[in-house]
Amino acid sequence: MNIEKDGKIYDVKENQTSWTITLADSKVVVSAKITKADCPTFESLKDFITENDTF
Repeated sequence: MNIEKDGKIYDVKENQTSWTITLADSKVVVSAKITKADCPTFESLKDFITENDTF
């Protein structure tokens, strides 16, 4: 699954209790883990990423 924001494409993998979000640039790979307690569905995760300035 992917989420696009500001021309960046975040790769999303669903785990049992969390989401792993990865952004691969040509030089750097950044990864973040968001718990399902915070974002229980893919749609809530998508909203979180688009509204959050960290991403």
